Amino acid sequence: MLFLIFTNDLEGNTSGTVIKFADDTKIFMEVRDVHDNIRMQADLDRLLKWADKWQMQFNVSKLRLCMWPD
Repeated sequence: MLFLIFTNDLEGNTSGTVIKFADDTKIFMEVRDVHDNIRMQADLDRLLKWADKWQMQFNVSKLRLCMWPD
């Protein structure tokens, strides 16, 4: 059985950059202050809402927070 998932609308209305390849999705943005933090959280909330709508799940075990020194 062939199962296709279209994720073209996944990054709609996000302020961060979303990169998709096969079944991997990455979102990133520079967070320098509380306003950036709020924007990033809003993006994550939108992605979770999208996943709930389409009954998809993110693999939390692959979740990684990257931090670079100034």
